[in-house]
Amino acid sequence: MDAATTPSPEQRIADTVLLLLRTKGPKAVTIEAVANVAGMARTTIYRRYRDRSEMLRR
Repeated sequence: MDAATTPSPEQRIADTVLLLLRTKGPKAVTIEAVANVAGMARTTIYRRYRDRSEMLRR
């Protein structure tokens, strides 16, 4: 994949949040779960979102 087709970290996070919401419900959407499913470090998420609530609002 090149830069034009590689989703941004923000897009990967958003896609993963939606996937977890649809498949497992809102309680399953945690920073750790999103990081694991998206294949990224938790720090990548924390650099963009202060906490779970902020991640869910965006």
